Amino acid sequence: MTSSPTLARYVLPSNRTPRRGSGVAQSVATAPDGTLTLRRETLGLELRAAPGREMRFRDPATGDDLRSHDEEVEARLDAEARAADAEARVAELEALLRKPSG
Repeated sequence: MTSSPTLARYVLPSNRTPRRGSGVAQSVATAPDGTLTLRRETLGLELRAAPGREMRFRDPATGDDLRSHDEEVEARLDAEARAADAEARVAELEALLRKPSG
């Protein structure tokens, strides 16, 4: 994040600590490095904002960050390219099998 207002100002109304069951966030924590974490029980996810980095959703069960939209698009395009390469290779091998030996 840059010098913009804190994540809490965007997510929490009037920058108040949320109440349990309010539908906003269930707990808010700030790590020593300045990372702000909002836990959403409804989603079962954490929204984390580290200074100088983009906000990310994290699965607290695995500790893995969810992909951003751009990362998801890149992964999909990469998978589609690999699938097309594999299909082309299968077509080549099928053509070789149809060739008469001799």
